[in-house]
Amino acid sequence: MSRYISYTLKVLIDVTRMPLYECGTDYFVGYSWFNTFPAKEGTENTKPYEVGDYADALADNDNDKSVADAKYGEPDRRTIRTLKNTAYLPFAYKKKWSGQMYLLENMSASGLEGWPQTLGVSGTINAEIRTSLLNNSISIGAGRINHEWAAMDTGSSLVLNRSAQPFFSADMTVELFPFLTYSALTGILEYPNQDYMAESSWPDGIEDDSLFQNAFSLNMIELDYKYFHFDFGSSVVWPKRFEIGYIFPLVNFVEYQNHIGDNDNCALFGDIMFRKPGLGSIWASLYLDEINGLNNNPLTSSRAMFAGQLGTKIIIPKLPFASVSMRYTKVEPFCYTHHSINYTPWYSHYVCESYTNNGECLGYYLPPNADEFFFRFETTPVRGLSTSFQYQFIRHGADYGTQQVQGSSLYSELSNANRDDIEKHFLHDGAYNWMHIISAGASYSTKKTKVPFNIYGSLGFLYSYYTMIDDEDYEMTILGNHKADGNTKYHFVDNDEYPVQCGIVMTFGIKLWNF
Repeated sequence: MSRYISYTLKVLIDVTRMPLYECGTDYFVGYSWFNTFPAKEGTENTKPYEVGDYADALADNDNDKSVADAKYGEPDRRTIRTLKNTAYLPFAYKKKWSGQMYLLENMSASGLEGWPQTLGVSGTINAEIRTSLLNNSISIGAGRINHEWAAMDTGSSLVLNRSAQPFFSADMTVELFPFLTYSALTGILEYPNQDYMAESSWPDGIEDDSLFQNAFSLNMIELDYKYFHFDFGSSVVWPKRFEIGYIFPLVNFVEYQNHIGDNDNCALFGDIMFRKPGLGSIWASLYLDEINGLNNNPLTSSRAMFAGQLGTKIIIPKLPFASVSMRYTKVEPFCYTHHSINYTPWYSHYVCESYTNNGECLGYYLPPNADEFFFRFETTPVRGLSTSFQYQFIRHGADYGTQQVQGSSLYSELSNANRDDIEKHFLHDGAYNWMHIISAGASYSTKKTKVPFNIYGSLGFLYSYYTMIDDEDYEMTILGNHKADGNTKYHFVDNDEYPVQCGIVMTFGIKLWNF
């Protein structure tokens, strides 16, 4: 547009069919936490009661659900259907379309759906305007785009990952000194449109376009030297309202919330990296969703909701543009989640403040209660040809079935009562999915032809299985599984509910463009 202003505009029309396959028993995510429930017929209680009363009955009787049910009756359960996408390797698919799909079998308003179970057509528009000032010391932009902030390697960010869906935002980056940069962003998040799987999870029957009406703000300061990098920042998901403090860039959101009330989903994050040019780098990252002081054990207390990562990237000499990346990432139960509340300012109904946009996590692509070992080798042997080999070992708490593990879904909500009594025991408190994922890919681009093109392909393999604990060691309620601890034995299973699965996924594509 001018020497100092640039813009981009991308329009996509998408035709897709991608059936999802339902797993076993629906996954329990919580109750309508702040409701008062009428006394249920056939129970000992004769007065209206709350979730806290039901939780107290569980806590007073060693988490025995039958006793609490006999006294009060269980509050109305909120659940989701767990659906699997088998057209791609796990956690590899990022939808390019936005909003809703028009199913071709019903091209009317009633044919609008949140997912193309049958052939459908949709699209999206991504656009951005950006300017720079003071010899590029200040960059200001606005638009609906993809983001990645605080990433020590491509796709590694715990706070705003490239796997997240795009959303409209305005951002600013200021280079205070050559080694010190400050960045801030505020945007509007998009609702998930996932009633095909989550309709039974909305509290009080509220539609998801009313339940998810959130804005998002993030700020970060970066200290960057030749051999050392450090960044620290805060983020907040907050229901849309005129909250100037979250829009103003020079505010730490966690500290600011102390002045206006605990109504929003705030978090802190930080990264530290040591690097040597020509050799590689090593880093550690932390995303701190919530922690209840220093008295609780962060390894067993469910109130310790955080994600952590250790990683390294090594440059391979004598191979052209070759590198090896390795990282270990752990996302604790309930991290990136938030229980629905009905007391936030300006709203009289329930709102959900989970760390999501368009139904997908803003942070790392793993769901809560999961870990991953990641290995990737990349090289460019000849000009225009890029090749890669990747291995992932992922473990994740079951989000369906008879040994489902609480805190294993982005829809999970930690109880608002007796939450200090809730413990987590990774791999030892229910069923867990173990996944070995191998993939290899190549991409070739050229601009020498009349019509430049890019041709790409990949081949992937998945081996997936489950472990379970003995039935007598499992009794899951909103207070966790009190029958299990870190010493509870688990064992390999292969049954109709938790089967062994193997799969091969092949992808091939070509892009044509002209300048």
